[in-house]
Amino acid sequence: PPPEAPRAAPAAPASSLREARYRAALDSGQISREDYERKMAEAPEQPAPDLRDRLRAAQLAPRDEPAREKPGALVGRVVRVTRQHGKLSGRCGVAERWDPKAARYEVQLAPPKRKTVQLMAGHLEAVADEVEADEIRTKVANPKEGEDDAAAPPAAPPA
Repeated sequence: PPPEAPRAAPAAPASSLREARYRAALDSGQISREDYERKMAEAPEQPAPDLRDRLRAAQLAPRDEPAREKPGALVGRVVRVTRQHGKLSGRCGVAERWDPKAARYEVQLAPPKRKTVQLMAGHLEAVADEVEADEIRTKVANPKEGEDDAAAPPAAPPA
């Protein structure tokens, strides 16, 4: 068998993406050893100062999305069904309880069609206006006669 050429010791793993790219270019013959060593001796490229400032500002800026509330945080509060739920969109009610197994709130909707529904937290938002919240809470607690079931037949007159 022909004698084998001595193998070079395996190179240490690259410490950065930049070093890995230049090492791959060196191994494929695209750059010389001198070019590789010169590039590795240079300081790594830094992003432009304005870009660094913009990135830092973006990381520190408050998010537009609302903070996620803990499951069950809306219990007892007046809520509005968001547009994500088609049929009930815009309806208001009181979140009566949280069902952890179903991951849904049980919401008692305000009249005219008073009913209890189970909705996911993402389909609800708390009503922030205290005056509006008090009105809705009153409607849910004390529905007026006849508002509950508009389709009920009228009572027969006494004979």
